[in-house]
Amino acid sequence: MKNLFILFFIAFSNLIFSQDTNSVLHANFIQAINTASNIFIIINVKDLNTNDVKEFCTTNDELREAIKIEKSLTYDEAFELLQKSKSREFEFKNEKALKIFNANYFTKNELLNFEKEININNLIKEINKTWNLDYDKTQEKTYLFGYSLSKKGILIGFSQMCYGFNGLWCVSCQENK
Repeated sequence: MKNLFILFFIAFSNLIFSQDTNSVLHANFIQAINTASNIFIIINVKDLNTNDVKEFCTTNDELREAIKIEKSLTYDEAFELLQKSKSREFEFKNEKALKIFNANYFTKNELLNFEKEININNLIKEINKTWNLDYDKTQEKTYLFGYSLSKKGILIGFSQMCYGFNGLWCVSCQENK
């Protein structure tokens, strides 16, 4: 009986945590799609060619571009369509649109290893103080940081700077000050 109670407690805790995480990700998604700033979001994409569904970290701007390609829209039309979206679930068939997401795809193991490497919990404490991120500014690291921090419920802005460097800042930290 005791073991049954423990299993029930663990399952119920995971359910509550999962719902809480999803509501934060959804709130951040809604905020990000309603801005012109480049902000990381986490979405689920179904490839209609294979029926595979994957979770991706992308920017709101890249999602707009993929929608523009998929539906043959202008950038402004894609922006308006995305603003009406209430779900983080998307379907794409166009290979060029899908390539946008696949360019920065990471497995759960890659993400977990990265979070251990950078000590994600200490990094979050530091970001909440400074709003900035000092890191290896390669494209791969930028997306790993964006993915990891977004999964933790932090709204992260992204900019491409001169000479190919990337910059990240904590949007939600600035709003909470």
